[in-house]
Amino acid sequence: MRWLMAALILVGSLSIQGLAQKPQYVPIPREKVLVAIASQSDCPLKIQGAIFLLRADQPGVLIKYNVKNLAKKPVSSFHIGIFEYSGTGGTRAIIPQRELMPGEVLESAKEGSDYVLVAMTPAIREKLKPENEMQALYILFVEKVFFADGSTYADEGVLKALSSFLVTPTK
Repeated sequence: MRWLMAALILVGSLSIQGLAQKPQYVPIPREKVLVAIASQSDCPLKIQGAIFLLRADQPGVLIKYNVKNLAKKPVSSFHIGIFEYSGTGGTRAIIPQRELMPGEVLESAKEGSDYVLVAMTPAIREKLKPENEMQALYILFVEKVFFADGSTYADEGVLKALSSFLVTPTK
């Protein structure tokens, strides 16, 4: 019986250690940080399900989203633009482990294997004050898509126009 209890304690402690090694994130309500997805009707990829996660165990953020291949051909890689309303941001190149096939969906990060969700702490809740005041706006868009057949889709003009619009004061 003692061996069984010792084994259960060991397995439990190993599970907790494995959990602690993964980055810990807290989902932030949309009223505080909104992640908007640009409308790109001619784009072969569709960004969906975007949420903003705040790192709980150290400074950092994660914008999690899914990308669906709407094209009739496989995608070998793509660039996602992420802009914060202040005008900061840029692009992130995504190279899937294998081609993204037509109709297939790719997650930018997987809960459980890439990160874990944890409960909101009083310290994080305090950072989100005052109530009912948005603190950030992020805009996601597809900048470039590279297909397996060598062809490309590019919407680089959006990156330049959005950057200019966000950093230029209103008249």
